Amino acid sequence: MDTFLGTALTPTATLVVTILINRAIFSINSFLLGMSPTETTCVPLKKLLSIAPPAMAFVSSFLFSLPDMAPPQGKTWDIEDINVKVPKDFKGAVETTSFFRKHKPLTPAHKKFYRRITRYIPSDRVYADELRTFAFSVDASVYRLTPQLVVRVENTQEVIECMREARECNVPITFRAAGTSLSGQAQSDSILILLRHSWKKTEINEDASVATFGPGVIAGHANRFLAPYGKKIGPDPSSISSCMMGGVASNNSSGMCCGTKQNTYNTLHSLRIVFCDGTVLDTADEASKAAFRQSHPTFLEGVSQLAKEVKGNTKLADRIRQKYALKNTTGYALNSLVDYEDPIDIVAHLMIGSEGTLGFLDEIRIYTCVDHPNKASVLVLFPDLYTAGLCTAALKKEPVYAVEIMDNVCVQSVADEPGMPAIAKTLQGDESALLVETRSGNPEDLKRQIVRLEEVIKEFETINDVEFSQDPVLCGQWWDIRKGLIPSVAAVRQSGSSVIIEDFVAPTAKLADMCADMRRIFLKYGWPANEVYILGHALEGNIHIIFAQPNLGSPENAKKFDDLMVDLCDSIVNKFDGSLKGEHGTGRNMAPFVELEWGKEALEVMKRIKNLFDPRGLLNPGVILNDSPKCHAENLKGCPLTSEIVDKCMECGFCESVCASLDVSLTPRQRITVQREISRLRETGENPKQLKTLETEFAYFGEETCAACSWCATVCPVKINTGKLTKNLRRQKAELAKPKGFSIAPKKSSIAMLAAKRFGALAFGAGHVLTAVSWVHYFLGHRLTYFLASTARKFLPLPAWLPTTPAPARSLRQKASTGKPKVVVFHPCGSRLMGGKSNFDKTRDDLTVVTERVLEKAGYEVVYPKGLDGMCCGLAFHSKGFFETNDWKTQQAIDGMYDASEGGKWPVLCDGSSCSHHFREAKNLRGLQVYEPYEFAKKYILDNVTIKPTTEKVSVHVTCSAHEMKLTGTVKEVMKRLAPNNVFPEHVYCCGWAGDRGFNYPELNKASLKYLKKGVDGCTKGYSNNQTCEVGLSFHSGIPYRSVLHLIDETCSAKEA
Repeated sequence: MDTFLGTALTPTATLVVTILINRAIFSINSFLLGMSPTETTCVPLKKLLSIAPPAMAFVSSFLFSLPDMAPPQGKTWDIEDINVKVPKDFKGAVETTSFFRKHKPLTPAHKKFYRRITRYIPSDRVYADELRTFAFSVDASVYRLTPQLVVRVENTQEVIECMREARECNVPITFRAAGTSLSGQAQSDSILILLRHSWKKTEINEDASVATFGPGVIAGHANRFLAPYGKKIGPDPSSISSCMMGGVASNNSSGMCCGTKQNTYNTLHSLRIVFCDGTVLDTADEASKAAFRQSHPTFLEGVSQLAKEVKGNTKLADRIRQKYALKNTTGYALNSLVDYEDPIDIVAHLMIGSEGTLGFLDEIRIYTCVDHPNKASVLVLFPDLYTAGLCTAALKKEPVYAVEIMDNVCVQSVADEPGMPAIAKTLQGDESALLVETRSGNPEDLKRQIVRLEEVIKEFETINDVEFSQDPVLCGQWWDIRKGLIPSVAAVRQSGSSVIIEDFVAPTAKLADMCADMRRIFLKYGWPANEVYILGHALEGNIHIIFAQPNLGSPENAKKFDDLMVDLCDSIVNKFDGSLKGEHGTGRNMAPFVELEWGKEALEVMKRIKNLFDPRGLLNPGVILNDSPKCHAENLKGCPLTSEIVDKCMECGFCESVCASLDVSLTPRQRITVQREISRLRETGENPKQLKTLETEFAYFGEETCAACSWCATVCPVKINTGKLTKNLRRQKAELAKPKGFSIAPKKSSIAMLAAKRFGALAFGAGHVLTAVSWVHYFLGHRLTYFLASTARKFLPLPAWLPTTPAPARSLRQKASTGKPKVVVFHPCGSRLMGGKSNFDKTRDDLTVVTERVLEKAGYEVVYPKGLDGMCCGLAFHSKGFFETNDWKTQQAIDGMYDASEGGKWPVLCDGSSCSHHFREAKNLRGLQVYEPYEFAKKYILDNVTIKPTTEKVSVHVTCSAHEMKLTGTVKEVMKRLAPNNVFPEHVYCCGWAGDRGFNYPELNKASLKYLKKGVDGCTKGYSNNQTCEVGLSFHSGIPYRSVLHLIDETCSAKEA
């Protein structure tokens, strides 16, 4: 049939077919997904006809050369796969949205760099526009430098080219991984080089003693890879779920449990380094080391000479050893000069904690640490902070793994959290807490350790009973509280104030006195005790002080911050001989105080190190070493108010790793920082041109490509849901007039409400159109239909079409009552319109039929709400900002289900998880019990049927809504019973389909599923609980994704009477 059509269709007919197919899809989206009239404007027919001859020439040449159009199972239809047959001119018609973006003014040197670097790196990965350069100025610190250019590098060669071109153009460069650092070390006003998903290399040797990681591997994921071997990485920072290994190594991260023995420096095996001249050195490869010795003899001689001089200076060498007995990340790792002889070993260890100022870490190899299976923890309350400090000093000599301290201000901020002692809420003075953990490889040894530690702690006055727990749930709650303390504290601060976190260390014996002196200094500058939070890694004498300052960027507040820092640093160094930074890195925050801590002689050594590695000073200038004595109080950023939804955000960046638009547009943190700047510009009236640019550019980068899936809220310690901010912005765009300042005025009418009231008719028409499109797809085949749809989308503002889009499902009539227990079934509009037969998944039955069959097997009678074909949960309207329309449509569906359930007597099965979640958030659910498929199966089906599990290897996708409803455990439990050989692909979070985003912004769906195909290797099918998500999942994995109800139907049968 495909060959016949290829020879029979004339060019004109082909063009007509192309337009009809795409217009059909477009009509569905415009009716059901709330597109406004201005968004549906079409290219005039005259213009279409003018492009027809050349377009048809390409089409005809393509058609005559087509082989069999049915692709093999497991094949994905990515645009690159079609490029072999499609003329070059059509490349990227579907997968990318191309539009010209005006560059902001660049310096001559940066213009030169842009011209030269885009010869090696595609221009769509080199950002020079106003919005994105500002968006990438944000990190977790209190500083802001806006880069001239942002470059996304994807391999080592691109890093080398950036290094070389930076030298050629004499422009500084700064590397950034996750941007979770706190001291301003990932900031640049020149060129910011970003690492993204291409840097996730992971290798573990045979006995798991050494692990190799790319700089883009998230530290928490590294531990997940090592867990099956009973191993972990040494460092365990509180940002472990977000920070990346490049940053962990560059900052010499440690954390709550690793102390100094298991920090990055002391667990380093080897590195692969790119130096400022583009040379690559692998310190574990003999050939690489030999080549480097031959090419860089002067450099290595300089390193050796410096180490020789330091070792020969007994006073300085002893001072270095003494300083590194404590946690210390102030300045360069001078201990490498006394710990090692081979200059290459010295170079490798100097790179640790160098914060991107000496070179680029291309690979990090570390010795792994044993993750002891036997653990016990205790949370002890003390009458005052001083007593807690004394107890810590006593515990230092005992078999403890970690001791974390929290003052009462911290305790009160988390007193209501699960696991906290009830008495914690009643504390009102200087009371403090210690969280103590001990570990062992042997259960009997652990018991002996617990007895000894309880004896030591009971020597001090305590408020609660001292009793260690081995309950993983309770202990997990305690440690989760501690890990989330910094952002939790940030959540209770005054809106509009910046969060400042300092990181000091003193000998453990002096910890109590240091805490007391810190409080005295803060009181001197106007911060009362209840606004200064003291917590930290007490076992190592490492405390974090958290405080807030409104309008930090103002001159008077910057001066106040400057004076405070001078006094704090003087106290730490001259009273307690401590470290000004224990684990957060020097950055810009502590650069002016390096000489204060280390002295002039050591500072000169550090300057020589910098000059050896980076003689031109182009690598992250101003970090660690800075000539400005006030750089810690310069370039401070404020936190302007923008929306109550996000005003508590401290811009930590924990949200970014799970964001669907990470590699497409902006992340939640960046959306917030841009909206803050837009609000500031509106309020002050300054720079109207920049305001207009940011507002215009934000439409695509901030609003249109946000999936609004709420994944960000599930990992945000403050539970900020940037998706809600996006929906509010869409509401302003859809239902409200353009804001002037902060005032808004409602429009007089709503097209959305008109569509909602005629939803049944629109759905009826859309169903027939989709059926027609499915028949066209059947006759033309996957590749030809996809090509025609893609080509038309290049010229017309049409939604994308994918070969995995099913036909509408069959509508089923209500059967006569059987007297059996009833279940109300609500099929969402997505399931009704795309739950039928599929030309991609040819053995699949209609979801409506399958659902009814499954319930009958389990012994239930199916009841449908009256008027189901005209119902919608309202989410399609809500996600576009039509809140009032959503409320009306949602309540209409709830009322229909309520009547069908006989006043809430019977449970409701909604086969779409996003709709189930949306119903649960409704204003008046009328007591209905609405379930999505997995939880319904667990509660009502699996125990009432006979299960014969499939032996096939299958993939499982946990949707955003299922994750938000905390159903991941339920999903795993159900899949274990139905298909034990299942996989949950790594790094796959939101699928990016997001209602209609997959149709209108397919680049979002593609980017969010970039790891999916690798994750489903060996799988024959995939299962989920949301029909629209399954369209994109099938397309980008190459295997059919279905509702879990299909799996239940295939593996379950009715029990014999």
